[in-house]
Amino acid sequence: MARTKWLALALGAGWMGLAAAQGAGGAGGGGAGAGGGKDTSSSAGSRTPANADMQEGTGTGPRDQTTAPGAGGARSDMTTQGTTGATGSDTAATARSGTPGDTSEMTSTLAKMHAGNELEVQAGTWMRAHATNSKVKDFAKKMVDDHGAMDKDANAFAQKHDLQLTSAPEYASKTSEHQTMLDELKGMHGAQADRHYMQMMVEDHTKDVSAVKTAAEQAKHGSDKEYAKLLEKAEKKMEGHLKDAQKISRDMGARQARHPAGQ
Repeated sequence: MARTKWLALALGAGWMGLAAAQGAGGAGGGGAGAGGGKDTSSSAGSRTPANADMQEGTGTGPRDQTTAPGAGGARSDMTTQGTTGATGSDTAATARSGTPGDTSEMTSTLAKMHAGNELEVQAGTWMRAHATNSKVKDFAKKMVDDHGAMDKDANAFAQKHDLQLTSAPEYASKTSEHQTMLDELKGMHGAQADRHYMQMMVEDHTKDVSAVKTAAEQAKHGSDKEYAKLLEKAEKKMEGHLKDAQKISRDMGARQARHPAGQ
C-alpha cells in the first residue's frame, strides 16, 4: 500500500513538473513572440522615418519645380506688363507732345523745302538789285519776304522736333542743284535775266507746289496737326506765287512779241 501511494505521488509530481515546464516554455514562446512583435514594430518604425524622408524629398522636388516656373512666370509677366506699360506711357507722352510719328519722311520734306526757300531768297535778292522790269523787281521782293518767313516757320518746327534738315541728303542734293541755277541766272543781264528768272520761277514753283501738296494731303491723315498746318500754309503761299509768276511771264512774252528789237 505504501509503495503504491509513493508511486502515485511520484507520478503526480512528474506530471506537475512537466506541466510547469510546458507552461514555462509557452511563456518563453510567448515572450519571444512578444519580442518578435516589438522587433517588427521597431523595424516598421525604423522604416517610417526613411519613408517620411523619401516622401518629403519627393514632395519637395516637385513643389520646388512647380514653384520655380511659377515664380519665373510671375516675374516674366510682371516684366512684360512693366514694359508694355512703359511703352504705352511713352506713346501717350509722344501724342501729347505732338512729336512726329515718321520723322524721316518729315525731315526729307522739310529739308527740300528749306533748300527751296534758300534758293528763292538768294535769287530774289539778286534780282531785286539787277532786274530791269518793275514787276519782276516787285515779284523778287515778294519772294524774299514770303520764302524768308516760310523758312523761318519750317526751321522752328524742325528745331522743336529735333529734325536735322541740313544733315539730310535731300538738302545737299537740292542745294547743289540750286547753286547751278543761281550761277546761270547771275551770268545774265537786263531783260534776258528778267525773262530767265521768271521762267525759272514758273518751273520751280510748279514742281514745289506739286510736292508740297502731296505731302500736305498725307499729313492731313497723320497725328501731327501742326505739321499738316505748316504744309498747308506753304502750299497756299506757293500756289499764289505760281499764279503771279505765270502772269508776269506771259506779259513779258507778249511784250517781247510786240517789241522784239527792244529785247
